[in-house]
Parts: sequence; C-alpha cells; structure tokens
Amino acid sequence: MANKIKILVESKDQCVNLPAIPLKVAYFTLKTGIWSMRFIPEQDRDPQLQQLAKHRDCLCAMLRTMIRDLKPMEPFRMIEVETETERVTIDLL
Repeated sequence: MANKIKILVESKDQCVNLPAIPLKVAYFTLKTGIWSMRFIPEQDRDPQLQQLAKHRDCLCAMLRTMIRDLKPMEPFRMIEVETETERVTIDLL
C-alpha cells in the first residue's frame, strides 16, 4: 500500500530532496494552500492564480479522489523526468 509521497528535484546548481510525507499530510497541505488563496486580493492575483481560485472546490475533489485511488496501490515511481542537467522524480512509498 502506498502511504507516502517522496519528491526529488536535482539540477546542476542545487538539489531539493523532500522527505517522504504521508499522503494525507500532502493532501491537507495542498488543500490549505488552495483554500488560503481566497485571502489574496483579486487585483493582486495573476491569471493562473485566478483560475486556481475559481476552481478551488473542483481541485480539492480531484486531489481527494487521486489520493483515494493511489492508496491501495503498491509503491511505484510515479514520475521520472531527466534532462542533461536536471532530474525530477516523484515516488509513492
């Protein structure tokens, strides 16, 4: 069962290796970020933030469904992107 998500971003200049965090914690962190966008005044939002704020409820529902569907799966590498100078991996543990 996949219980945690681990993210690694490496580039020539720096490396971001986030520790494995439980899927529920990742969901609540993203949900809190999406929810808190309503406190940013509309005139200060760029067009992408406007779209995220407009579809806030749909995004939260999609995240909840995605985590529910990923939880029963065995651990696997969800994303692996590699270029000459950069590498990004997202693993479900």
